[in-house]
Amino acid sequence: MLNFEPCTVECLKRLAPRFRGLPTLCCELSAGTIWMWRAEQEPQICLRNDTLVLRQIMNGYPAFTYPIGPDVDGMLDALIEQAREEDIALRFFAMDEGELRRLLEDRRFGDTLWGYDRRWSDYIYPFEPYTTLSGGSLHKIRYKVNHFTHLYGPPDVRPLLREHLPEARALLESYAPEHADMGKLEALELRHSRELLTACHALDLPAAGLWIDGALAAFCIGEVVGETLMLHVEKALLQYSDAYPAMFRGFAAYVSKLWPGRLRWINWEDDSGDPGLREVKETYHPVQLLHKYQAHVHAPGARVAVYPTLKAGNAVLTPFREGDKAVYLRLNTDHENNRWWGYDYEEDYTVPGTVDEDTFYDSVRFDMAIGDSMNFAVREREDGPMIGEALLWNFTERGSAEVGLRLLPEYQGRGISAAVNEALIRFAEDGLGLTTRVRCRNSPDNLRPLRAVLRSGFRETRRDDTWIYLDRPAK
Repeated sequence: MLNFEPCTVECLKRLAPRFRGLPTLCCELSAGTIWMWRAEQEPQICLRNDTLVLRQIMNGYPAFTYPIGPDVDGMLDALIEQAREEDIALRFFAMDEGELRRLLEDRRFGDTLWGYDRRWSDYIYPFEPYTTLSGGSLHKIRYKVNHFTHLYGPPDVRPLLREHLPEARALLESYAPEHADMGKLEALELRHSRELLTACHALDLPAAGLWIDGALAAFCIGEVVGETLMLHVEKALLQYSDAYPAMFRGFAAYVSKLWPGRLRWINWEDDSGDPGLREVKETYHPVQLLHKYQAHVHAPGARVAVYPTLKAGNAVLTPFREGDKAVYLRLNTDHENNRWWGYDYEEDYTVPGTVDEDTFYDSVRFDMAIGDSMNFAVREREDGPMIGEALLWNFTERGSAEVGLRLLPEYQGRGISAAVNEALIRFAEDGLGLTTRVRCRNSPDNLRPLRAVLRSGFRETRRDDTWIYLDRPAK
């Protein structure tokens, strides 16, 4: 088994020279990104034979970065064994096109499904032009910085020292009311910005501020990884016109003096699907959108060219259809029904504050595309409306899958669940060669679904305060 170490400040500080030498453009492999999102992604690092792998939670599942170092093949063999020992799927994340290509060409990793989510693609810019704002393509940014200079004088950009942290925290306190309509992800990013601000000096990250008449108007925290400047945090008060472009240019110029002649790229990270942020980042003329691929190897869904239609007693399971969007939205936003499912979309930081019929439909299509689940619409007849969702998910390297089912409330108690479970189990076991598992909420109010599962041949293996875990013996 590989030894994965939790990403504490001490761990990241010890590995800081390693991060600075990584030949990657991807922001995930940086101390600042790891630290900011540690609560949601539970990052751990393994360094073996001078080869590095980051492990974290992606879409609810453990996943690994593609190894970087001299022993890539040995680390990949170890990851295969790790997945088998832990009884998890072998999944990769934050791969660039070259790493994805090598994975797909590797005979050890058949039946691989992969894809990327545009919301998390990083914006890449050439470094040198932004230290001087030279070049015709940057005339709009240059105009904004000149406008800032006209209003407030030449930008006063200086290192953000420990003694300036109270000013920076006060700036963030003023920033929040200026963005009173921020969504869940933006609010979470603001909280993590405070945390990185506290840790940036311990992690030895470059940080600088922009002062106007002695008051801190903006600050930026970045990190140098290989030949790339990662921009982790950039905050400015809206009361100061064009403070953002002045800070952006000033920070690039400041870092260029710290690492003269070394840097080629700026990674301004992703836009998280925010239309306003996307427009701003496109205005700065990126030379590349760095798509970060996720891949699921040995994915059962890769063995199915076309999703079948499964007969299930008084119901039928079919592939999803465009016309299912409204019902699927209802399924995902019904709080009472979903407490048995174990999902609350309002607690999911990747879901935007305002949801529509595309939100969950697009999400489930992506999960299926990258092999994380195989989802079916439950109907009373093949050409009828969707009345629920059945799926196989939580695949493991040992060849097991978890069975999931939820029905609209008005279709519960009609004997549909047992029939659907049986059809899905038959497809998993006979069609895909998988063993099956189930989780049921551990509650006296949830006895009916538990009885349906027991009638399908499952037996309880363990329980905790939240779940009852059941396995179905292999044939």
